[in-house]
Amino acid sequence: MNVNLKRYDSKTWSYVETGEVVDLHALSHSLSAEQLASLLSDWANAGGKGQKEGREVGRALSREHRHLQHLVVQMCIGILHQMGLQKWTDERNEFAIKTCQKISRFLVDKCDYYFREEE
Repeated sequence: MNVNLKRYDSKTWSYVETGEVVDLHALSHSLSAEQLASLLSDWANAGGKGQKEGREVGRALSREHRHLQHLVVQMCIGILHQMGLQKWTDERNEFAIKTCQKISRFLVDKCDYYFREEE
């Protein structure tokens, strides 16, 4: 799958295609965890994405191979657990961090889930 890159045009206040094309498969094999986190943050920030877009991503992932669904869920659980380990919050992320902590506790207490120590 390919993506046509866009850039922001401050004169028209819109995003316009640059003519550059990126192969998502090649990109996915090139990203570090830090780069993926930055990409996800930028994507979420573009237009203030939230639960609606998360559900759209979930619908798209539900059409992927069953094993890939398993891997994505495991990765998401790891992301939520790690985010819940933050000690300091403020009003901007307090709900997110508390929710992550509750999900982690639920998985351990109700689902007999265990979190591997950092490798």
